[in-house]
Amino acid sequence: MAPDLIKVHLSESHPSTPPLEPVKEPLSPPPAPKKVSKWQSLPKRKPLSRNCQLPAKFHDEDQSAYLSNTAFAFVTTMSEPRMLKEALLLSHSKQWEKAVESKFNQLVKAKVFDWVEHLSNDKKAVGSCIVFKEKLDGYGKHVKFKAQIVTQGFSQLLALDFTKMFSSVARFMILQIFLALTAFLNLELHQVDIVGAYLQGDLDEKIYMKVPNKLAEKYGSG
Repeated sequence: MAPDLIKVHLSESHPSTPPLEPVKEPLSPPPAPKKVSKWQSLPKRKPLSRNCQLPAKFHDEDQSAYLSNTAFAFVTTMSEPRMLKEALLLSHSKQWEKAVESKFNQLVKAKVFDWVEHLSNDKKAVGSCIVFKEKLDGYGKHVKFKAQIVTQGFSQLLALDFTKMFSSVARFMILQIFLALTAFLNLELHQVDIVGAYLQGDLDEKIYMKVPNKLAEKYGSG
């Protein structure tokens, strides 16, 4: 009789107990929306219509395979003179002298200066020097000898001899845009080197410059 009493007692003490419901698993978060690129509306790039080949010096298959897995750098030693007197004593003196003459003839052809014998007391002549630069290829061989006749700007004072500095050189960002458009539109890019492009600008002021001694002795005085 004891088990029946216990059964009745339990059923009577919990008459309103609701049935157990299954446990619901937590819902996974919704997927993130896909980002739309601003370049999506542009037309797809066409495949290249030309063959891209390595330079002639990398045509060897063994060498090209070596270069694809190896990083290296060229280290060269430069023997650039610091003045014209030193350049004329080097082994490439003829090349340096020819570079200086070429640069001076370029200035004469552009008609950017006039010889002046004497200056008044209220005028000041700025010193000058010649900067030498040698260009080498990937094998360290000489390709070109360059010389530039420049003024000694450090001898001038701001707000007294000049007010601002400006150089008509394109920004590198513009070059990057041109290269990106060329690659995207599958165009061909050609480079044009304008000799003495900086000489085409106009100066509002008169600048008096002392000519290097060797040039003054050979071409005139100033």
